[in-house]
Amino acid sequence: MKTNLRPAFLLSPWLLCACADGGDSDAPVSEVTLAADHRVIAFSSLAGFLNASNRWQAIATDRSILSLRVDATYQLVDIDNNSATGPYTLAEAGNFAIYQPGSGRTPTYSFLGAYQQAGGNWPPAPGTSPDLVFTDRITGSTGGIGIYLGQRVETTPHNLVGDWHFFSHHVMLDAVPLTTDPTTVGRGAYGTVAITATGTDYHVEGTAKETGPSQNTIDITLTGPTANLEPRSTTVDDWHDMRIDYDNGGVVDPRTMVASAGPDLVFALDANERTPTSTLDSAAGIVCMMRKFSAPPVTNDIAGEFLVGGHTTFVKPENPGSDAFVGQLTLRAAGTWELVAAGRSGESFDYSGTWSQNAQQDGGLTFTVTSGAQIETWRGAISRSYETVIVLDPIAERRTATPTISELNFLHCIRKRTPQ
Repeated sequence: MKTNLRPAFLLSPWLLCACADGGDSDAPVSEVTLAADHRVIAFSSLAGFLNASNRWQAIATDRSILSLRVDATYQLVDIDNNSATGPYTLAEAGNFAIYQPGSGRTPTYSFLGAYQQAGGNWPPAPGTSPDLVFTDRITGSTGGIGIYLGQRVETTPHNLVGDWHFFSHHVMLDAVPLTTDPTTVGRGAYGTVAITATGTDYHVEGTAKETGPSQNTIDITLTGPTANLEPRSTTVDDWHDMRIDYDNGGVVDPRTMVASAGPDLVFALDANERTPTSTLDSAAGIVCMMRKFSAPPVTNDIAGEFLVGGHTTFVKPENPGSDAFVGQLTLRAAGTWELVAAGRSGESFDYSGTWSQNAQQDGGLTFTVTSGAQIETWRGAISRSYETVIVLDPIAERRTATPTISELNFLHCIRKRTPQ
């Protein structure tokens, strides 16, 4: 179900406000144009969860088809058939933005992100399903801010059988009073799953580590029904219905999702299905699965510069909230990394440290954060094309240094393309 945080607008509730351009009347110019449809999932939340009457009312989810046209305009149609149009820009380096045009005293708003351009192979070859990310970073406490993930619609479905990295980023929908447990606000999980064929459907099963209550992680099992990843069509590339049961020692939290599945990357939306009369849904968020390498990745090929779109959940129960950010991630072959980004306030922030491949050398990555007052460990993976990196911060450190924040982060990173 879609939850509308902006009832004053007639457009899709997540297609509003990312970065105000201040009523500039000059039309943006796109260096690259294309004609393609994309499935897009949207996860947004209030900057401060306490501004909502109930936790679930602070979360908005949606999914849409985004059509990009060769005249540098887009049309976006959501599941309720709400439609919006405007210009987009795509730079040769991969910087991507879509615009909601303003007029008179109404400013134009832009949603900033990145579009994967296949390392210089443009246009992308059929079947590669290039991915995109953009963010809403400006609505603040009166509306949702969030992250939007998408990939191109292909003509035929992909074979998903194989081994995958698994990442999830969720907000819990029930506010629990008088607790210091950050897992009552948000949870991240990382692990591995195997996808096997069940007739024309798929079964997803594996293990993961999920955010724990004391700056730790807990072991969980990821499972579900015999067919828990079901394509809505066996002849065309379409949405998939997915259910993953998060099993913590027999305490099972079933999470029903809708997924977009490419050959190496699966995005899934765990929609906010709460209503005033239904309390069955416990969490809302996003899941990403990245197909594993069959041979060790080349470190020098992993290194490079990546454009980033991300979402943060602040998980201190006494002051929960969220942010969205854009920036650049630099991975150096020598094993160091740096993230420079800006959230909704416009102020820049940075993290840095060391990175390494995991012991299995299957595309999994470990990031150690050594900047700041507290060392953290983030998890991630790179796609077999070396074009996309997913990064997850799964541990809710409760920092004692200023600022005294506790947060979980999800980053979608797309390699910058060298202009031809």
